[in-house]
Amino acid sequence: MNPATIIVISLAIIIVFGLIAVLLGPMFGWQIAARNVEFIPFPSRVEAQENFRAAFSAQGWEIEREEPDGMTARTKASWRSWGEVVKVKFEDGGATVTSECALPTQAIDYGKNRINLQKLKETLSKKNA
Repeated sequence: MNPATIIVISLAIIIVFGLIAVLLGPMFGWQIAARNVEFIPFPSRVEAQENFRAAFSAQGWEIEREEPDGMTARTKASWRSWGEVVKVKFEDGGATVTSECALPTQAIDYGKNRINLQKLKETLSKKNA
């Protein structure tokens, strides 16, 4: 075999294993989805829950889950992504907010998760002002 054939076969094998990892990875808990995380301080958990509920609906996000320790909302698909999942986990003194792509194999979000957190913070600050 000549060196060019060996290089082509090697690249083909690498590409095949890469595609298998991306497609089957989420089944095994591997996540490459782009995400942003931020802590937002709040004086009380009850106030935080009410404010997040209002902010999610003001953004037009669908609340999927609401429990005493957290909330989950889903955004709509756009040209930047197939939608995002915004999770809020209430803690002492505030809430940890995570925005991540809904599609677990989407590694690039074109800044959409950062924009989601910025919009959420702006809506919350308007509500608290």
